[in-house]
Amino acid sequence: MTKEDENKKTSGYQVEVQKAFQQIEVGVKGVFASENYKNYLKTMAKFHKYSINNSLLIMLQCPDASIVTGANKWKTEFNRMIKKGSKAIKILIPHPYKREIEVDGEIVEKEFCYFTLGNVFDISQTEGDDFPHLCKELKGDSDEVKQLISVLSKVSKYPIFYWNLKEDRKGFFSATDSKIVVKKNMSDLQKFKTLAHEIAHSRLHVERTDKGRQQCEIEAESIAFVVANHFGIDTSEYSFPYIANWSKNKDSKELKAILTNIQKEAKAIITEMENQEVA
Repeated sequence: MTKEDENKKTSGYQVEVQKAFQQIEVGVKGVFASENYKNYLKTMAKFHKYSINNSLLIMLQCPDASIVTGANKWKTEFNRMIKKGSKAIKILIPHPYKREIEVDGEIVEKEFCYFTLGNVFDISQTEGDDFPHLCKELKGDSDEVKQLISVLSKVSKYPIFYWNLKEDRKGFFSATDSKIVVKKNMSDLQKFKTLAHEIAHSRLHVERTDKGRQQCEIEAESIAFVVANHFGIDTSEYSFPYIANWSKNKDSKELKAILTNIQKEAKAIITEMENQEVA
């Protein structure tokens, strides 16, 4: 690590970085208000490759952001310029480094990290060449949704069965029988949402857990929402009516850990699906 880096770590610049972390800390609790929660999941769906911290910062500064990147990339790759007077969206830039330290009389190499702030801009803050349109929102039965169901099925670690389930049960995951079951007579749209929900359960909730049923359902439904929203599946019917009440007695650290679980698994599913499409 250079002397310049050392100075940057301890400079007044780090006060702004600390403010960003404080903003995240406050924002975590605010996310779990019912409307805010859906808005945050939409941000996560758009920016699934960003860290949990930066997803929060983007949402808090620019709730309607859809595509963000740095000014130089907008110019060199997309021939778009930042509109005069646009306010940058601040994100955290990690700078990992290693240092030898003494531990119990031995010199060991430890990994550390400090942060600086970087600037990105949303597409709405730019002008220039036309930008390729994002996929339209998909509703009901369609060939596009059928194709997405096929791709999603390929990333499941368990065999999938379509049964005539009774009453309002749309599907389930059975760790005991090592299978996912989805109700047969539903729209393509509902099959996709249900399959994403049950795949999420199969990734996060195979072993016995002390999370409780409500938290498990929140995690699975949230992951399904993020995956569906990312691929243009209509998410208007998703609802999280009890999220605010459920979260009110939990501290920010615990809530952030839950968001991290959701982000990690949603990112994994989205990445695997996109790799399937390329293959």
